[in-house]
Amino acid sequence: MLHVVLALAPMMSVGVATPQGGGRFGQVNVLQEFRNALFAAQPNPNEPPEPPDFPPLLGGGSATNYCQASPHSFGGPASITWSGSLDLSANTFGLKSSALPPVTASFGMFTYGQVQTNIPFANGFLCISPFNPGIFRFRMQPLTASGNVLNSIVATPAEYAPFTAGSNWNFQFWYRNPQAGGAKFNLSNGLNVTFAP
Repeated sequence: MLHVVLALAPMMSVGVATPQGGGRFGQVNVLQEFRNALFAAQPNPNEPPEPPDFPPLLGGGSATNYCQASPHSFGGPASITWSGSLDLSANTFGLKSSALPPVTASFGMFTYGQVQTNIPFANGFLCISPFNPGIFRFRMQPLTASGNVLNSIVATPAEYAPFTAGSNWNFQFWYRNPQAGGAKFNLSNGLNVTFAP
């Protein structure tokens, strides 16, 4: 099975997509934008080097899984967890998704938001609400069959700003799964994180 790891240490510049437009309709459209980005992703020859993978430490915060995940075409379901410390001052917090389809030319992305939900979506379940204040994403991540893939996703103060001491966030991983048919993509379960005060 594939594993994807995303470190949140501020090392490299990356883009963060945010919902556009106003009202409920504009916020729901972001789900379609995310889906389009997932299937438009192409290999990046300038993929950042892999930062260290740190053992998970609460560091004064808390992290629990919630919501549910559906099996994918290779078994699964995919799951999400964290690495590093929940004390952001340690600069080691990261996200991991494992038990992903072993399709080396595929891609996925971590999403985040503050409001939980648990509704059928794509070939799985959406665990983060697209409604106010919205759902956001980090850059696309390649899935490889070689094990963990570690990539920094946060670089600038603006990108790191949502994750502050004591704040609470929900995370979920979306990934391509064309072999399954249907919507041709699936999602992990959710991870709720309260960072250390």
